Amino acid sequence: MADILQNFLSLGLLDIGDDDTRLTKLREAASDLQKRVTAEPRIGLYHTLMLYSDSVDANDECFRENGEALSQHWPTYKNRHPDVPTTIFRGISLQALSAATETSPQLQIASAYALRSVAKIPHPNKEGSLLTEFYEHSQLKLEAKATAKWQAGEMPPQTAAKAATVAAAQVNKSDLEAAIMAASGPNNLQNQGIPNANPHWPNSGQPWSQQFAPKMTEAVVSALEGLAKNSAAEATKALNSLWCKSGFRSEKDCVMHRDDS
Repeated sequence: MADILQNFLSLGLLDIGDDDTRLTKLREAASDLQKRVTAEPRIGLYHTLMLYSDSVDANDECFRENGEALSQHWPTYKNRHPDVPTTIFRGISLQALSAATETSPQLQIASAYALRSVAKIPHPNKEGSLLTEFYEHSQLKLEAKATAKWQAGEMPPQTAAKAATVAAAQVNKSDLEAAIMAASGPNNLQNQGIPNANPHWPNSGQPWSQQFAPKMTEAVVSALEGLAKNSAAEATKALNSLWCKSGFRSEKDCVMHRDDS
């Protein structure tokens, strides 16, 4: 995506005066925030939900984190903005997330799934076009990943002689769907209560998002960790078989590995 903060400035949304160095300071703050949300995707998910909320309290934790990042590069920003500069902070968050989701697959998937619960794009007369672009970009990335995985799963088996075949690991869709449903609200499709679910519905606003973010993150992370574990197990099994057939393992070792499997 393009330079988000420059687009904010072009739209007249950044009150930073005529000092060009201040835009650089905002970019540096966004870079610091990018590193943090990449290291802690849970925080990135909070910032994603904050950006797409119609009404966010000025004391929101996301704004506090933005203020900490900006003060490292523009210590006197409060002299110009005695009140919380929410639009500037939103620009910093969007710039940070735009960059972070390009380098962190975990955050990219989590934020894309979270944005699927968005009913409408907020602030249509302000940064709405930029939020729409980020939303559409995230969904295209998610669909591309899903398509690539489906195509990989449909590929015919290798026919080369003695080729090691690794079974494609699959996400447990039923478990992931149940976890996402629990993050989204208290009841399932049959209107039955879900244990340890989000006690709020999306129309509750901030209380819902504060419950949704950690539960959704846990659901996605658990699914990815399970997928990685299964992939590693299948790869190890295939390599053991290949080594035995090639004579790189002793017969004793091969028997032991067959017994383990």
